[in-house]
Amino acid sequence: EPAGGDATLDRRALAALLRAEVKRSERYSVPFLLTVFELEATGASAEPGEELVGAFQRRLRARLRESDALARLGPWRFAVLNPHTDRTGGRVVVRARQILEELETELPGAGAIDVRANQIHFPADVTSLDELLARLDQSRPRYEPPGGSPPPSPSR
Repeated sequence: EPAGGDATLDRRALAALLRAEVKRSERYSVPFLLTVFELEATGASAEPGEELVGAFQRRLRARLRESDALARLGPWRFAVLNPHTDRTGGRVVVRARQILEELETELPGAGAIDVRANQIHFPADVTSLDELLARLDQSRPRYEPPGGSPPPSPSR
């Protein structure tokens, strides 16, 4: 699966891409940034609706560089891989917040939605694929809908 284009990866495809990116980073001494984030309802809305999440996903993909990769890890959880990017170059959280502000005004009933993010820089924060995947899995959503766990993530 190529990193660019309109593709949205699942967890397995992201792991394969991260494996290749770690090898590239180690071989050529270039950093990369992995941002794991979740959408969270902050107003009266119990959860972000699929219309909003789908629009968010499409707009975010359109605003990433061709070399970046977007993965949907759960109903409200995403990851963005930014190759050749250090911590100061990672602007994806700012873009995500801008998109949510746009959607809140464009979609009636969207409610107040925020994004919570964790950024993992390779090699400053982690130095191996195993460590990176462990951090990815530890970056669990902080938002659970009433009545239990979110449904499983979509697969490609």
